[in-house]
Formats: sequence, C-alpha cells, structure tokens
Amino acid sequence: MTQGCGATDLPSTPQLRRRIATALFAVSAIGYFLTASGHLQADVRAELAVSQSIVGRGNSSVSPSLPFVPVYYVIAPNGGRYSQHELGESILLIPAAVVGRLAGCPSDPGNCPPSAQHLAEFTASFTNAIAAAAAVALLFLFALELRAGIRPAVALALIFGFTTIQWAYVHDPFDVGPTGLFLLLALFAVHRGVTSNSVRWLATAGVAASSSVLMRPASLICLPILAAYLLVGNWRVARTALVRRALVFAVSAAPLLLILGWYNWIRFGSPFEAGYTYEPDYRGFGGSLFEGLSGLLLSPGRSIFLFSPILVAACFGVRRLWQRDKAVTAASLGFVIANLLFYAYFHQWSGALAWGPRLLAPMTPFLILPLLPVLERWRELSSGARRMICALAAAGVLVQVLAVSLDFAHQTQLQLDAGVDPDLRWWSPQYSGIWRHAVSMFGLFHGSASYPMSYHFTDMSLALPTMTTLDVWWVTAWINGVNPLVILAVLGGAATALVSAVMQLRRAVQEADPQPIVEPRLRRRWWWPLHAYIGRCSRGTSLP
Repeated sequence: MTQGCGATDLPSTPQLRRRIATALFAVSAIGYFLTASGHLQADVRAELAVSQSIVGRGNSSVSPSLPFVPVYYVIAPNGGRYSQHELGESILLIPAAVVGRLAGCPSDPGNCPPSAQHLAEFTASFTNAIAAAAAVALLFLFALELRAGIRPAVALALIFGFTTIQWAYVHDPFDVGPTGLFLLLALFAVHRGVTSNSVRWLATAGVAASSSVLMRPASLICLPILAAYLLVGNWRVARTALVRRALVFAVSAAPLLLILGWYNWIRFGSPFEAGYTYEPDYRGFGGSLFEGLSGLLLSPGRSIFLFSPILVAACFGVRRLWQRDKAVTAASLGFVIANLLFYAYFHQWSGALAWGPRLLAPMTPFLILPLLPVLERWRELSSGARRMICALAAAGVLVQVLAVSLDFAHQTQLQLDAGVDPDLRWWSPQYSGIWRHAVSMFGLFHGSASYPMSYHFTDMSLALPTMTTLDVWWVTAWINGVNPLVILAVLGGAATALVSAVMQLRRAVQEADPQPIVEPRLRRRWWWPLHAYIGRCSRGTSLP
C-alpha cells in the first residue's frame, strides 16, 4: 500500500493508528499536566461547587466555602443559589469533588475545611487536560479519515495542541476545551457513520452532540448542521434506512438533552432557562454585528487569529479541503460561521474578563482542519511560504507560553485597579492580554513584576503566592513549602514519561512512514525540523 501527499489509503493496521493516537494523547496529557495552574478561576469554581453539592447533599445548589474567594451564582425565583452554567463541566469535576469529600469536606460543602477545598480545586485544575489531550488524538484520527499522510496528520494534531488557544484553556480549565472535544467527536462520528453506514457511529454522534450542549447550551446551533450532514450523506439510501439512521442519531441525543431540560427546570422553573438571564449584567442579543465580527476576527484584544496565529495559514487550505471532502468542509465552516455570527450578535461577545476570544475557543479544531492539505503539500510550497508557516507556529507557541506562565486574572485586575476596564479596550494593543503578559514576564525575570494587592486575601485563602510568579502548580507548591525533593520527583517522573511518550510516538511514526527525507542544505535553516518531518509526504513509501 502506498502513501503520498494527496488522497491516500489509511495505515495498514488499526493497531498502528491506535499506537500513534495513544502516544499523541500521552504527549499532550503530560505536557498539559506540567503546565497546569493547580487552581481554578471563579467560573470553574462555581461549577466545582455544583459538583460538591451533588456529591455531598444530592442537589445542584452553590455554596461558597472559602472566605474572600468569589464563587459566582445567581438567585433563582425559588430563592435558591445556582450556577449560571450548565451541568456538563460539573459532571467532569465530580472526581475532584469526591477527592475533597475524602479529604474531609462534610455533606455541606459550604463548611469544607480549607485544606480539603484546596485539594479538591487542585485536583479539578487537571481535569480538562484529559479532554484536551483526547481532542489532540481525535484530530489525528480525523485527519487519517480524510486520507491524510501519517506525518501531516501528526503535525496537525501537535500544532493544534500546542500552538493554539487550546493550550491556554487547558491551563485555565474552563468548559471550552471539553465543548470542542465533543463537537469534534460528533462531526467525526457522523462522518464515520455516513461513510461506513454504521449505526453505532451515528449513535456515538448523537451522544457527543448532546454532550456538547450539556457543556455549553450555545452548541445547540451546531446540531442542525450535523443533522443536515446526516441527511445529505444518506440521501441516496432507501427511505426506511434514512429514517432509521436519523432516528438513531436523535434518540441517542435525546437522553442528555432531556437531562439538561430537567436540570434547568428544577433550578429556574423552565427547561429553556439556563440562568444567564439572571446575571445582573446580562444584556442578551442585539449588539452590533459589525463590532462583534471585527472584534473577534481583528481586534488586538480578542482576535482569534492573534491568539492562534497558525489559523492564518489554515485559511489557505480551505479550497483544497473542500476538493477533498465537501461534506466535512461544509460542516466545519458551518460550525465556525454559525458560532461566529451567534456570538458577534451577542452583547457580551468579548467573553468578559478572559484570555482572548474565549467564546470562540471551541471552534479551534474546525478552524485548524484546513491546515491539513497545506501541510501535505509542504514540499510544493515556496521557501517563503514554509518559513511563514513555521513563524506562525512559533508565534503561536510563544503566545500560549505567555498564557500558561501567568495568571490572566491578576493581569486584568491590575488594569481594573488602575481604572482601566480591558473588556472595553479591545482595540488598544497595550491592553491586550498578550502585551500585558509579555510586559509582566519581562518584569518577572527582572524582579519587578506588579501584583494586584486587591487579590491579596483571595490568594491567601486559596494558599496561592501573594506575588506575581509563574502560574504553574509546582512553583506554587514550592513556595508553599512542599518538600523540594517531592516536587522534583514528580517533575522528574513526568519528564521521563514525556520523553518515553515522545520516543514511542517517533517509533510508531517511523514504522508507518519509514523513509523520512531531509535535504542536507535545510539543516542550516532554523525551520528545517518541521520541513524534515512533514516534507517527505510528497514521495510515496510502502507501509508495513
């Protein structure tokens, strides 16, 4: 079997695909583990409070535990205090709530001892790393489904995992990462179900699609697109078969959607009320579409292309991806356009005080998918184009490193303390999160990084450093007096596991594609490793 740059056969054995996907998952998960913050932001803390109430007393109320620590909630008509978020992330955080309960949290999570609450939040901070690493592996498998070569598929997955805003929202575990994973799985499963006439995959698509809604209600706008893909893809089958497949998808999606409606009803008395309208600053829809679109696409403070620069290169692959698979391309573009218009028309399109375009972050897998045909044509590109792609990828890594190195809540609070609301200064480069983090990193390395004193008591309650430091769990543990030998042992074990996973990935890729070709003259150029890795796809090779 031969594999080249264009439409190719899949690797010869499912076992080989699984080995590569597993290695990608391990590399990503360990990398995300090493850069996790070890603490939560206010929105996620509210979702954890719901998890703790579910575990402790069997309801979904919110009970703030630690003093000086904000846990957001809204007051329902029945007088109850509930999170304005849906149930999905709280379900994912149940293991962290169980850890807190075992550590000493009573049935009333509002009286949880500080040490137990710290442990629960510390555990919760790693939760999204699993979902994000799964998304990296799934994107690789999706690329193979689109008949891509092994090396371009691996490169696409790693670029997605470590050069886009995906990494930033693993570090601060909002619900955007799992939402993107479930939407990607839904599209992947519909594609597999249509191409292989598999009812099992269509059922998986239904569960994944409803799971994305359980994570974030706005994902509902993606369900008609998936349904259209399913109907058009099965249009030529018999009518009874078409109805049966559509019913499989709908019936599989229904249980979680019913649970979502029930959850909303017991909180707010309506299956269609998620709690957002009870927020004091909720303004709903009706904003300026032009302002929202230009802000999400072009502004220094919220541009998806600025916070994930490699997406600029992905734009040039849309036409070739369309030529390869029109249905997947149309569905991906449909997801992106629907979400872009939905949030642009929303008054709070900026996502409030957040890192970059938080609301668009779940669309990152679909935005980067058109990069695949660009990577496959690597050797056909001009040297200038190759250098530009490498520069965009390197810029993306730099942006994400800035994101995971500092607490963005501290940086926004510094501006608020100075009388500047960064959520209203999208077009001012000096108030962009990237610039603020870069300035603070420079100050940190020179011993002069500013710290928001208004966070002093909050950080003390959370057992966090009352100074600006690298925002990773092992630095916080060291400052809090954890034995350095223990920290070094954990970091050493993780680093060893990471090296082992990288070697496993390398061996599996070489087994699938055993003849990498490196032009000697390219070794003298800074960007040659990426060229060497994906460039050989322009020549065929025999797979095992």
